[in-house]
Amino acid sequence: MFSLPTMSARWMQRGMLMMVGAIATYLLAQANISPSWAQTGYPTANDPYLNDYAQVIRPEDAASIRQSLATLEANQGIEAVVLTINSIQDYDTGDSTIESFATNLFNSWGIGDADKNDGILTLVAVSDRNVRIEVGAGYGNSLDFAMQSVIDEYMVPNFKQNDYSSGIVQGTEAIIRRLTIPEETAAQPSSPQSASPDVSPSYEIQNNNYQSWLLGGGVAGLGGIGLTLRQFLRYRRRRCPDCGTDMIRLDESSDNQYLDEGQNAEEQLGSVDYDVWQCPNCTSYDINRYGNLFSQYKTCRGCHYRTLLSRRDVIRPATYYSSGTARVTETCQHCSYENTYTVTIPRKKRSSGSSSFGGGSSSGGGRSSGGGASGSW
Repeated sequence: MFSLPTMSARWMQRGMLMMVGAIATYLLAQANISPSWAQTGYPTANDPYLNDYAQVIRPEDAASIRQSLATLEANQGIEAVVLTINSIQDYDTGDSTIESFATNLFNSWGIGDADKNDGILTLVAVSDRNVRIEVGAGYGNSLDFAMQSVIDEYMVPNFKQNDYSSGIVQGTEAIIRRLTIPEETAAQPSSPQSASPDVSPSYEIQNNNYQSWLLGGGVAGLGGIGLTLRQFLRYRRRRCPDCGTDMIRLDESSDNQYLDEGQNAEEQLGSVDYDVWQCPNCTSYDINRYGNLFSQYKTCRGCHYRTLLSRRDVIRPATYYSSGTARVTETCQHCSYENTYTVTIPRKKRSSGSSSFGGGSSSGGGRSSGGGASGSW
C-alpha cells in the first residue's frame, strides 16, 4: 500500500509540471513565437509575393516589393516569391544546406508556370547568414551568373550592414531588371526539354511534348506554304489590262509618287508595304497593298490608315485575389486622333491540378532543378 504523503507529493510534482507547461505555452502564444521544435516540414506561404517570417523588412519596403512582383507577374507572367526565415534549422526537413532547402521548398510550393517552369524564389535565412535565389527548371543554368551578381552587388553588401530591408528591395528590383531588360541579361526560359538532366519527366509529359512538336511543325509548315504562295502571287508576272504589255514593278523610292500621304506614312512605319506596277507602254498603273503581319500598328478610327499606336500601362496589377486596371492610350502617327480609356484586367487564375501553395491556394505547379545562386555574409 502507498502512503498518503507519497501520493500527495507525486501529484504535486505533476501539477507543477503541468502549470509550468501551461504558462510557457501561454507566453509563447502571447508573443506570437513559434518554437523551432514545433515546426514540421517547410513553411507555408500566406502571401503570394512576400512572406517576411524573420520580420526584417520595413513596411514601406514590403509594399514596394509586393507591388513590383505583382507588376512582374501581370506584365510578364513570371511568378516570383520572397521569403525570409530565421534559420533552415527551425524546420524539420532534413535539409543541411540552404541550396537543398530552397530547391525542395520551391518544388513544395510549386512556384511558377507548370509548362514554362519560370518561377523565382528569393530565400534569406537571417541567423544562418545565407541567401539563395532559386530559379525554375525552365531557365536551366542560364540565369546562374546573373543571380550571383544580384546577390554580390545588391544583397550581401546591405546584409553586412544588417540592413536586410534595403538589400531585399534592391535585390528584388535587380532580379526583375535581369528578367525583363535584354541589356541586363539575354537569358530567357528555355523549353522544358532543355531543363537540367536532374529532372526526369514522365512518359506522359514526353508524349504530350512530342504531340506538341508535331502540331507546331504542322502549323509552321502550313504557315510556310502560305508565305511562299503570298510571295509568288506578289511577284508574279503581270500584264497591262489596257494594252497587254508586261508591267514593271517600281522600286520603293519611285512608287512613292503614286501613293497618298497616309499610304506613305504606313510604309514609313512599316505597317503596310505597297507595290506599284506600271506599264512601260501606256500610263496604266496598279497599286497593291501588303500588310505587315507582325506590325504593332492598328487601323486608326480617324483616318483609317494603319498608323494607330496603342500603349497599355498597368495602373493596378491583377492578382489571384482581385482584378486589376490598365490605362490604354491610342495615338495616330498620321492624323491628330487620340483616345484614352481604362480596361479591367481579369483576376489571375492558377493552373488546375497544380500543387499546394500557402496551405490552400493553388500555385502554378512550377519546379526547380537546383539552378540559381547563393551567398553568405
